[in-house]
Amino acid sequence: MTQFIREGGRSFHANKGRYINPYRPGSNEFNDFERGWSQELKRSTEQTQGHYRATKSAARRGDMSLPTLLPAKTKADMPDDIYVLLATRALEGLRNDSLYQPSQFGFGTNVYYVRIEASDMPLWKIGVSFNKLNSRYCIADRRIIVEIRCWHYATRQEAEAIEREILAEFASYLYKGDRVLRSGGDGELFTRDVLKLDSPRAIGREHLPNVRGCA
Repeated sequence: MTQFIREGGRSFHANKGRYINPYRPGSNEFNDFERGWSQELKRSTEQTQGHYRATKSAARRGDMSLPTLLPAKTKADMPDDIYVLLATRALEGLRNDSLYQPSQFGFGTNVYYVRIEASDMPLWKIGVSFNKLNSRYCIADRRIIVEIRCWHYATRQEAEAIEREILAEFASYLYKGDRVLRSGGDGELFTRDVLKLDSPRAIGREHLPNVRGCA
């Protein structure tokens, strides 16, 4: 474990669950810090996550607050457009955050959702990347990754807010087994298709070396 992975894990608690990565996007330090932050999110209890969310809500401007996510319904009762619902909530929360300052030099960033055809069982992954997925993952990983959907946002802040929202919402389904991806990112793996976007038709899709989707 590198010092940057450990730093990312400590940052998760020091900043009450807010993702603040001080390193240059795309660098090894940036990726390791992000990995450590995501791993700590996965390890944290629902009580801890709830406390951090309450802390963030208290800092929002005026009476503005996040829209609730169908509190009377279970995850099984969520509508088909789960991603749209969670993305909308994440962006509302980001823009209503009194501490949020939109970057003047934002880089377009992709949110991607893929299936990992691991040896024991299929896994699903949410992630963000400036680059195409072919560039994000090594050859060995690309052989087991099937792209399902990809969405493009103007800034990395928006994409990361959505990723965090999805990770927090489905924390109980996060994968906790042995290492799967050589390129990193196991902290964002799910044991089920949480966004319900992987239809039977996706089984026949090509793996990453030949797919087009994320710009």
